[in-house]
Amino acid sequence: MPHNMYVCMRHANFSFLLMGCATVIECFSEGFETFLKLVCCNIENENCTTNDCEKCKKDVKDIVPLKHLSKMDANVKWQYWRKLGDRVVLTYTVAALSHLLHELQVQLPIFKQHFIVKVVCQNEIQSAHFNYRQVSIFTCVAWMFNETKSFAEISDSLHHSKIDVQVFITKLIQEIKKQHGKFESIFVFSDGSSSQFKNKFITWSLPDLLAEFGCKNLSGTILQRHMVKVQSMALEQL
Repeated sequence: MPHNMYVCMRHANFSFLLMGCATVIECFSEGFETFLKLVCCNIENENCTTNDCEKCKKDVKDIVPLKHLSKMDANVKWQYWRKLGDRVVLTYTVAALSHLLHELQVQLPIFKQHFIVKVVCQNEIQSAHFNYRQVSIFTCVAWMFNETKSFAEISDSLHHSKIDVQVFITKLIQEIKKQHGKFESIFVFSDGSSSQFKNKFITWSLPDLLAEFGCKNLSGTILQRHMVKVQSMALEQL
């Protein structure tokens, strides 16, 4: 069951019923989507999932292999989420296989409708997500003489290359200089990727930044990757 870290209670309970059946009937072990394909002509057809298709199987027992029909009295254990007051608790039930199949039969019509609604909504949400235009956000915290300030630069460039990093740093220093005047020393440190920060290109660009902003000192370092990722600047004001 893909992307099933967070599923609704109805999906979870239906899966628990199938898992219980699967302890006796092997063909029920592949999850609810495979199960629906056994009882529906087409799980993406609204007529099939709203119980309006005459060709779809109506009785769960129709897909039970004949060799298992003699095991209807066998006891089966399964889990079930239930609401107790304002809480949801996981309970366990033991009953005959015939009872479990009956419960599956009762829930099947509602679950099919629930399934198609969830799939349609999920596809629409994913479609909307992947059609959004994306941007890069370069974050920075600047420690100045008596003030700390956060910055976020936004760009439609998605490359995240060393050239992008240099442009971001230059723009940030320009903005800080505009707001607070000249600085004598700038110390840049980050735990960002070495391909973006710890490379010859960035090192060679430091003298140009010194000349452009009239600073006496400009240096930088790379922190360990286990630290929180943030591009930071410590500036000593004139």
